[in-house]
Amino acid sequence: HIDHDLNRAVPAPGLGAQWSARWTGELVPPGPGAYRLVIDAPACWKYCKAHDAARLWIDGKQVATGEIQKGRIEVAFDSDGHAV
Repeated sequence: HIDHDLNRAVPAPGLGAQWSARWTGELVPPGPGAYRLVIDAPACWKYCKAHDAARLWIDGKQVATGEIQKGRIEVAFDSDGHAV
């Protein structure tokens, strides 16, 4: 769970309105099975003219990219239980 909430803490001074962040790590599922990875970015979806965008890679393969429409991207992920 990555909790990056700009309502509680603004980016560094001088960063401006457009910026990006990258997180890397190892995904270790609790066992084999079907999982759902979710990018959840609630914002001013009703009145904003543009939406935040996200890209998600798993094991070097891009599995999601684009605007976060309605504040959420969901990706199905099948695992054999090993870390990726």
